[in-house]
Amino acid sequence: MPPLNERQKSALRRFYSQNEIVDRAAMFMERGDWIEMEEYLQRDALIPLMQKGGLPDYMRDENGATIFPDGLNPSTNLEGWQDAIEVGWAVMKEKKGITHDHLHRQIAQAHDLDWEDFVRRADERKGKKKTEKD
Repeated sequence: MPPLNERQKSALRRFYSQNEIVDRAAMFMERGDWIEMEEYLQRDALIPLMQKGGLPDYMRDENGATIFPDGLNPSTNLEGWQDAIEVGWAVMKEKKGITHDHLHRQIAQAHDLDWEDFVRRADERKGKKKTEKD
């Protein structure tokens, strides 16, 4: 399937710019729920667009047909779905100043901290067992 055209991308920018979507993404940011934010923007927010019947008017042509013939379904148009995700991240950068790359760095940092905490606690347990034996 072909990539999304400018009309489709413009409709997606409008979709992702809705207060409900931006506010929910901001909530995840404030809580540091980076994985949840990524899942929301790249999956959950787009699920309604897979259903042709529920699309808003700005996602329809002058005859009322959807401008996303496949319903923007990753099973039938993975490239279009990926384009939609890129549009979503562009909107988040514009509205909230966060990029997908920044989010990945946050996830990696949290993972590193979790690993360091795990190693520290394992070392503490080893030290405790050693002193109990002595």
